[in-house]
Amino acid sequence: MHMVLACLRRAVLAGGLAAALAGPALAAWAPTPFTPEVGSRWLVLVEDSSVDAARSTTRTATYKFDLKYTAREGDGFRISYMLMDAGLTGNAPSVMVARGAVEALRGVIVRAVTDAAGRPLRVENEEAVRNSMRGLSSRFLIPYRGNPQLTQILNQMFDQLTSATGPAAVEAFLDPLPLLSGAQNTALQPGEVRSVKSELPSPFGGTIASLKVTRLGADPKPEDYTVVETETFDAASVKAAVAALSERLAPAAEPSGADIRAKLPEIKLSVTKTRTVEVKDGIARAAQTEETTRGNAGTVSVDSTRTIHVTVIPIP
Repeated sequence: MHMVLACLRRAVLAGGLAAALAGPALAAWAPTPFTPEVGSRWLVLVEDSSVDAARSTTRTATYKFDLKYTAREGDGFRISYMLMDAGLTGNAPSVMVARGAVEALRGVIVRAVTDAAGRPLRVENEEAVRNSMRGLSSRFLIPYRGNPQLTQILNQMFDQLTSATGPAAVEAFLDPLPLLSGAQNTALQPGEVRSVKSELPSPFGGTIASLKVTRLGADPKPEDYTVVETETFDAASVKAAVAALSERLAPAAEPSGADIRAKLPEIKLSVTKTRTVEVKDGIARAAQTEETTRGNAGTVSVDSTRTIHVTVIPIP
């Protein structure tokens, strides 16, 4: 009898195991898809603050954008995007430059096409946007004609904006949508960590290298999760970019480019950036970026922090 019961127990165990193996596999974690309703409107609020402790300067910019999903386009969407209002305060020199960019873009409707995750692929009305900005920028520069140095800087900034095409136009005219879309329809799995090395062109020559590490935040749910990204910039390439900028800005009487590059080993500089994007029901609803720059070069020190808060709110 004992042998019969043992055989029965083994048969039951084997049957249960076979049933478990034959049953459906557990589904992989997958985020709620990005599917905003066509015709829906969203308010994108941005607060961008910088503090330069070494120079005792501050800058705070606030932006209000109107985002509308106007139609489906393949797997993605057609959108319209417009800067409705902005405010700039602080004593940093960049406040004047930022004010010029705001005046050039305020009220200009940018039409674009996105992919399935909401990432902008291209600006549909690039030329119309650039033409609007040219007219606005020329009027904005009138009060500053008595300051040739400032006028030159503003002209360079406007030239970059009005000549932006392709991916550069997407970054210039649709910020911060590329940032938000990076977390929508994420392919990350819980516990997964992705590391990516990249080299981006520096506007002053050469490239700036960085290491970006991305993961999901704690306790992710398909309908409510956070993507966390930490980026560390290569010190050597950042120093080279600083040297290239110094060469451009230095007057003729200042040290030559060779002299500036000879002092690169003396420069100690670190730049790190941490970003979190909160996604609810498939749509990025909030993001925060913190960027710190620390370093020194002889008697000159750098100690700056930049914080960007983004909030996305549905418009009824």
